[in-house]
Amino acid sequence: MEHGTRGRAILGALGATAGLWGCQQDYLFDQVCPVQLSEVQREEPALAPTPADILFVVDNSGSMADEQENLAQNFQAFIDGLNAGTGDYQLAVVSTDQGRGNDRCNADTECGGLAEFFFEGPYRYWNDEDRSGCTTLPTEHGCFRRPAEQTPVIAINDQTAPEDVVARFQDAVRVGSCGTGTEEGLQAMQQALRFAEPGGCNAGFLRPDANLVVVLVSDEPDQSLERQGATVDGFIDELARIKGSLDRVRVAVIGGTVDGEAVDCRAGADGEATAECGATVCESPPPTGSLDRCSDPSICEAGEVCAPLAVNGVERNRCLNPEAEWVLVNPDWCRSCSYYAVDDCCGAEPANGYVEFARRFGARARGDPAGTESCQVEPGRTTYCLIDSICQDDFSRTLNQIARELVATDELVLEPPADPDYPEGVVVEVGREDRFRRLVYSEDGTGGGFTLDFEEVEDPDSGQTTVRSTLRFLGGSGPAEGEVVRVFYVTPQTQERELVGACAPVDAGP
Repeated sequence: MEHGTRGRAILGALGATAGLWGCQQDYLFDQVCPVQLSEVQREEPALAPTPADILFVVDNSGSMADEQENLAQNFQAFIDGLNAGTGDYQLAVVSTDQGRGNDRCNADTECGGLAEFFFEGPYRYWNDEDRSGCTTLPTEHGCFRRPAEQTPVIAINDQTAPEDVVARFQDAVRVGSCGTGTEEGLQAMQQALRFAEPGGCNAGFLRPDANLVVVLVSDEPDQSLERQGATVDGFIDELARIKGSLDRVRVAVIGGTVDGEAVDCRAGADGEATAECGATVCESPPPTGSLDRCSDPSICEAGEVCAPLAVNGVERNRCLNPEAEWVLVNPDWCRSCSYYAVDDCCGAEPANGYVEFARRFGARARGDPAGTESCQVEPGRTTYCLIDSICQDDFSRTLNQIARELVATDELVLEPPADPDYPEGVVVEVGREDRFRRLVYSEDGTGGGFTLDFEEVEDPDSGQTTVRSTLRFLGGSGPAEGEVVRVFYVTPQTQERELVGACAPVDAGP
């Protein structure tokens, strides 16, 4: 059937439902006899959010205990952003530990517990640590972390109490600080999702009808790209393979960033992230030492060491103040609280790798295969990625934003599906009682109306392929509390109809 014919057919259907629309005006249409065409009228009193499987990838190296506690104490804000009780979500936690360089526990499995760090000297530099609190866990790297005797996947739906979900997440997200200092968050993400396929330790986490939301949390750069010889696009390709489409995936990064850029950061006086590093140890390094040349420590002053140090390109053994040795030989260390315990120390190193991954993913998910644009998108466009700073005193705002923008999306699956050859024939109104506003269809996903996505879905039981049509509201145009959605459209799924009037077959008689 040509588009013009389809248009007249649906207009005829809408005219027949004028009472529902509150329209009293008379219209004159060409009479068209439909052949195997089904018109659908649907009213939704409240939209059920799209199901989502949410994976938190959390750094468990020595500097992360405080950040894990921040996630735990502010997770209620995440639940609040979901409008819990109306959605269908699953939640799981995996650490960034892939066992490389881990000398605290069995390198083949996860390491739990907290390491205690000791600092000394006027500049409070790291001197020693106590690993007695570290314990080898029976959990393989890439398997979800969980408290003993609990299932690794946390369900969030109308059958679960929000306070129970918060308590379970708090237990799971405290993955400890005994993991390796080689943080491979992207590799851990990929491993965990591969293990979520049938037969893996995380099987059952990924659901075909759910979006996948990945939240990466670390105070250091990702080292997967270097250690695994991988590429950002390689990790994105794997997400596409696992979910079938990048349109079903969302990514968030909480790391060393300021305004979406990967930079050194710390929490400022107002508790928000700033790139201004005010660490005393960085700005005012201690004096080098008493002598510019030494052969053994005996000629140095008490407390000094005789150690090699390059000054102005000349390296030789010098009498060094121990604090100066740490700062001058390892200047990058002063950027991380892992090594210094001063009040104004910088909190995190740049989130290199993670930011690149999020931006590249966002561009590809929006259909720009060569793009590397920012995750900040124009109003009315789908948000696929979000970048925020780990240098905050309180993660509640960030967690709430992730829940609202990446998880609890405004979507409506049309069942039966709309006709993919005629999406502009779908009519949508939102409102209450006799006051409704009509939304405008957007083919490219911009503006403030709605768009339609069509994808082929295979039924796991029958093996048959069907088309799923999903209506997405753009730019906050979806229903507010108490509003309903009315949708009128044609579907390629046909049904037998009784033809009346001029469309009825003429009885030619005997």
